[in-house]
Amino acid sequence: MGFSDLGSYGGEIHTPNIDQLAAQGVRFTAFYNTARCSTTRASLLTGRYPHNVQMGHLAGDKFKDIDGYRGQLDESISILPEWLKDHNYKSYMVGKWHLANWSPGDIPAGNIEHLENTPLKRGFDHFYGTLFGGNNYFDPKFFYQNHEPIKTLEPNFYYTDAISREAVRNIDAHREDHSNQPFFLYLAYTAPHWPLQAPAETIEKYRELYSIGWDELRQKRLARQKAQAIVPQNLALASLDDETPLWTKVENKAWFIEKMAVHAAMVEHLDRGVGQVINVLRAQGELDNTVIMVMSDNGASAENLFEMPGWKRFLGSPFFDTFIGKYQPANGDAYSLDLGKDLMPGPINHFQMLGREWAQASNAPFKKYKTWVHEGGIASPLIVHWPRGLKKRAGTMINEPAHVIDIMPTIISIVSGQSDLIQDGVDLLPAINGQALPARLLFFEHEGYRAVRSASWKLVAKQDGPWELYNIKVDRSERNNVAAQFPERVLSMETEYERYARDNKVRDWSEITSWL
Repeated sequence: MGFSDLGSYGGEIHTPNIDQLAAQGVRFTAFYNTARCSTTRASLLTGRYPHNVQMGHLAGDKFKDIDGYRGQLDESISILPEWLKDHNYKSYMVGKWHLANWSPGDIPAGNIEHLENTPLKRGFDHFYGTLFGGNNYFDPKFFYQNHEPIKTLEPNFYYTDAISREAVRNIDAHREDHSNQPFFLYLAYTAPHWPLQAPAETIEKYRELYSIGWDELRQKRLARQKAQAIVPQNLALASLDDETPLWTKVENKAWFIEKMAVHAAMVEHLDRGVGQVINVLRAQGELDNTVIMVMSDNGASAENLFEMPGWKRFLGSPFFDTFIGKYQPANGDAYSLDLGKDLMPGPINHFQMLGREWAQASNAPFKKYKTWVHEGGIASPLIVHWPRGLKKRAGTMINEPAHVIDIMPTIISIVSGQSDLIQDGVDLLPAINGQALPARLLFFEHEGYRAVRSASWKLVAKQDGPWELYNIKVDRSERNNVAAQFPERVLSMETEYERYARDNKVRDWSEITSWL
């Protein structure tokens, strides 16, 4: 999900429930993820940079012999639900796990209790969801209730809606069975990850809206962000990729419109689920006493299967055969997923991705997208809603830089008052309460894309490219590279990055790929 997809961050997608949380809570305008799903989720649950917990890349066994990249959440490091269990909490997880180095061939058709690093073996008391990254929203694979496979789907099944209902059931069941204990719910939506799929009636609402194209959409989002004081009044839009045409030059506009319409529909269904969680907490009288945090694991994705080298080989790959080959779903007729380039996204049997064009609109006003560590790849909304704890801070914008590694220390501080346990992150409660955070550097690395943020400055580079330097306070859209004007600052920040990489198991990406 992009930085500006939510209404409360400048978007036009219908997200009233999350926007209500934003209006009644606080919004961070400079919150960062790690540019990819597995890496961010690992940092979220540990308070550490991803390489420190063996998640320097995606979950899986591709780099299982490389320290820092083993693709298996480090079992020697306590994760958030394990820590909470020691403080009398019950913990529930619904949605996407994607933190273990299994391959599809490792997983039998039945019970998965023998596997390591399942949610139940990492502190959660209940799990309902999928083990891997992307999946079919109408017919998900590797779908489990605790350790048992789910073989029967509800009528009109849609994965986002199903995990929202399960979240509500968990909250209700907790009140029924464990009312004397507090709870932690990790609601790990997959949406709007590819494949682009959503109920037809929701998609229909957005077609006309996106007929304006990405150029005008980016301008409108930026105007709303300025009106909401999310970005400075003088900020300009980031430059588009050279490969991205002007909307007026685009052929097959209907296909492009449909992609963004489905993306928006997926986000809307996510928001509806958040609304259901809000409603059950309100009905129980617990909404004011519950801390709710909303964030995204990376920027919108520019991935496009048909632009990937060797994409035709994907058709016969184990991934394709396992996840999206020919199926007889629990409900409905048999289908075979079609990867035709110009097929309209949306239904159960079509596989499409958002692509770079709309991803840059979704991430407006920032540069680039998922996997990159320019702002479009790593900037995320962060909303914190806690009426009893925030008191008079409702509606506040927080401009302090913060990072997903800060979430676990913040929760620890809320629960126990401790904020000095061994983690890479810091407690965000001072910032939430209107105080300054301690000065620090924030670091990023993914697939050779690397960056350092130091106060108002950001040093960033693509895989084999030179360092770029931006004054992020006035140029967060990264238009004006001033590296040549400040060589000493570049050298100083590069030295800090090299120290970070050396101390945190970060390898040169060319060295990693040589293992393939």
